[in-house]
Amino acid sequence: MRSISWRLLNGALLAILPLPFLLIAAISVSPDRFMAFPPSGFSLTWYYELVSNSEWTIPIAVSAMIAAGTAVLSTAIAICAVLATDGLGPRLRALIDMAVFAPLIFPHAAVGIAMLGFLLTLHVRGTMVGILLVHIILCVPFAYRPISVSIQNIDSSLAEASMSLGADSRTTFWRVILPLMKPGIVTALIFTFILSFDEATVTLFLISPDVITLPVRVFSRVRDAADPVVPAISTLLVFITLMLVIVVERTVGLQLFVNPKKE
Repeated sequence: MRSISWRLLNGALLAILPLPFLLIAAISVSPDRFMAFPPSGFSLTWYYELVSNSEWTIPIAVSAMIAAGTAVLSTAIAICAVLATDGLGPRLRALIDMAVFAPLIFPHAAVGIAMLGFLLTLHVRGTMVGILLVHIILCVPFAYRPISVSIQNIDSSLAEASMSLGADSRTTFWRVILPLMKPGIVTALIFTFILSFDEATVTLFLISPDVITLPVRVFSRVRDAADPVVPAISTLLVFITLMLVIVVERTVGLQLFVNPKKE
């Protein structure tokens, strides 16, 4: 009896979780000029404005370019960091892991202020280069984790077999190790792209009138207006993110974020 009640409670909680997203999706197809539920009809007006108005297309392009650069560079940095720490002692490796995950420990507001001072020192505040640099710092931990797990799952005897057959260390890395790291690399690329594209809290400290990302534009729009274009953006972002997560799950699996070793 207790087990059935527990399952019903869990089922109810899981059913409640997607309700806000369903509500926003319903409002996004409203023809009304203000957000209201239930909508008075069905219209794709706000989705058309999203793809035709430069107020939105430019921030979307800026966010996409920064996210793509962040995904590639943070993944490359994470690969180098994982390879550099592979084989180190547990204490030294724990210290390096702590340094890599440090950006996740501090509050985002504090990180934003620190990064603002950092970019002012480099004279790149309010530029795409500055925002890209900060997003890389924020996303490297999320790339480091799956790549670290993937390399831990590689059977060391495969590399030994490659070298015993005459391959040098460079050939072994490119022909054996790197292909086996592919699940971690794909996971890192997709998740860092999502995180960078959606990042708003720290980016608020770094923007300028000439360089604004989509999440920051959404935040500004919510303060100034209450039309359904913001729910349309939210629905689109949720849909794209969900599709990317499904791609990761279907291709390499999400276990790289939770399982340190293969069973």
